[in-house]
Formats: sequence, structure tokens, C-alpha cells
Amino acid sequence: MAKATTKGTQQDATGGRHFIATLFATLVVGCCWAIPIGVAAKVNLDTVGQLGATWAAVGILTVVLGAICIHNALHEQGVAKKLLFAALALIFLAINFSNALANLSLHSETSRDTKRTAQETVATLKRQVSQVSQARTEQAAIAGNATPDAIEAETQAAKATDANRWNSTEHCNPERITAGPSRTFCANLAQLAAKLAAARKRDELDTKLAQLDGELKKTPAPESVDSFADTVAEMLTLAGYEVDAKVKKLISVLRDWARAGGLELIGEFGPSILLSLFAYLRQGRPEQVQKPAKSRAAAAPAKGVPAIPALPENTSEPNAASDDAEIDAFLATCVEFVAGSYVNATPLFACWQTWCEQHSIDPGTQMAFSKRIKRRITREANSGRPRYAGIALRTVDTPRLRVVSA
Repeated sequence: MAKATTKGTQQDATGGRHFIATLFATLVVGCCWAIPIGVAAKVNLDTVGQLGATWAAVGILTVVLGAICIHNALHEQGVAKKLLFAALALIFLAINFSNALANLSLHSETSRDTKRTAQETVATLKRQVSQVSQARTEQAAIAGNATPDAIEAETQAAKATDANRWNSTEHCNPERITAGPSRTFCANLAQLAAKLAAARKRDELDTKLAQLDGELKKTPAPESVDSFADTVAEMLTLAGYEVDAKVKKLISVLRDWARAGGLELIGEFGPSILLSLFAYLRQGRPEQVQKPAKSRAAAAPAKGVPAIPALPENTSEPNAASDDAEIDAFLATCVEFVAGSYVNATPLFACWQTWCEQHSIDPGTQMAFSKRIKRRITREANSGRPRYAGIALRTVDTPRLRVVSA
């Protein structure tokens, strides 16, 4: 009972590790698909505002279909299937490149127009600031730094000082100004009135300047409409080449072409490349089939387990026998070693499950079976479709009962 409990605990722990490993592998495979396709699909998402969500969704779908066709073209076994998927991949690649180029060009033009508009807005605000500053300087030359209230108080004080002259001239009516002192008095009041008006106008212009400064701070001021084209043009100018507006436009167009081609290549070939790299890192290099020395004695089979039959000279031999009695018995019953023959991992595991069911043995997960069986048989990654080399599944007839007469 204690041994059964320990074995059950070990199986539970192994199953948990296998589940975590399978989940991690699934997440990595999902990322291998999502990251490259997401990079290419972002170009379509950036144009949702201009072209609409439907067009963007169609563009993303063609990127996904192109990536699937390229993956199948690289990993399918039949020549006809490879050619079919390759043709479809080329069609989708052309469509996706055209879409990406159109989207990038539209996005670039929109970005350039936005920056150009911002530059014009900033230039207009700066002209207004210059004009208002000049007008403010002129008013300040008249009013000085005195406030309107101070100038108004000074005017009232002048009137109160010579109230009789103010009243006798009927508030400095030109027709009533006759004597020299009256002209001087009224001229002084007129200067104060002009100074008061200039001070009020000066303060009004100060408020307008503050508003314009606030708008300038809120408005972005890009130094260039297309910084990439300007940088390349500057380098060409330093190298001695003449660069005009047409050359800058050509530089922008070439950049859009390069970006569109690069993004589509990443989006469509990226998943297959990443999946192949992940499969290589996960499985490692294919193990080499090593023939045992003829003088080496065959390992003794476990008690109650049939021995593996001797192999002909022209067949591949398995790796040295392991201490795994269940695997040895399975190989002796269901597998024959044939040079140049291959069995995919899924059919071999299905055969193992059937054999385990017949013998009341827990087959475990496919990953656990792979670790056990590859100690005996060469396992090849085969570009993400694992297979076992040098073996073939043996046809085992189901025993029948017959009645023998006495």
C-alpha cells in the first residue's frame, strides 16, 4: 500500500510538471505567431481612422493567412501541397505589401500634413506676438510704467489744483481757452488724458501677449516635417550632392517601400522562423543512431518480458537496451526496426496507448513517453513535426479462440 501511494504521488508530480511544460510551450508557440503578425498588423491598425475598421480587419486577416500559407509551404511533405501553399503565400504577400505600402504612405502624408500645419500655426502665432510686442512698446513709450489708476489720480489732482481755471474754461473747451496760463493748464490735462489711454492700451496688449504665449506653449513646434528625409538630405549635402524638394520626396517614398517590405516579411516569415527556432531549442540536435558492437552481449530482458528479436544485417539497430522494462516490452511487441523508415510521434504514441490499455498500464502524457522512448530510438525534430527514425509499426493480429474437439 505504501509503495502504491508513493507511485501515485510520483505520477501526480510528473503529471503536474508535464502540464506546466505543455502550458509553457503553448504560450511560446502563441507568442511565435502573435509577435511577428502583430508587428505587421499594426500598420493596418494605424489607419483605422482614415480607412475604417473593416478595411483594417481585412488587412490583418490577409497577414494571418499569408503567414499560415508560408508555414505550410515550408513544412508540408508533398510537393503539390508545397507548391499550392507557396503560390497562395506569394499572392497574400503581394496583397499585404500593397496594403502596407498604401497604409504607410497615407500615414506618412497625414503625419507630414499635421506637422506642416503645426509649423504654420506656430509661425502665425510668432508673427502676432511680434506685432503685438511692437504696439505695446509704442504705448509704453507714451504711458511709461505708470498704471491707469495712477494717471487718472494725477489728472484729478491737476483739476483740483486749479479748479477755477477748469470751470472757467468749461472743462478745457477750446473756444473758452484764451489766456496763456489756460492753454498751458489744458495742454497738461490733454497729455495726462493721452497717457491714460496709452496705459490702458498697454495693459490690453499685455493681456493679449500672455494669451499668445500660452497658445505657443500648447502648440507643438516640430523642427521638420519629415526628419528622416531631412537628415538623409543633410548627409547628401555634406557629401557634395545637391538635394531639393523632389529628392526629399523620393527619400520619403523609398523609406515607405522599405518599411512595408520589411514589416510584411517579418509578419509572414517570422512565425515559421521562430517556431523552427523554438523546436530546435526544445528538441536539440537529432540524436545519431549508434550501432552496438557485435561483441557486446544483448541486455537480458526483465522477468516476464519477451526479448527483442534479433535484427537483420540490413536494418537499423536500436540504441542500447535501457532499464525501462515497459518500453522494452512495447518495442518487442509493436515495433520493428527498418532502415530508412520513419514513424511520426503521434501514431507511435497512439500505439503505445493501445498497448498500455491492453496491459493495464498508465500511458502518461506524450511528452513523458517521448522522454522514455528516445533513449532507445532516434528522435528527429523534423521542423516541428517530430518523428522516429529506423522503425516501423508492427502489425499484431488479435488472437482468436477456437474450439478443439476432443
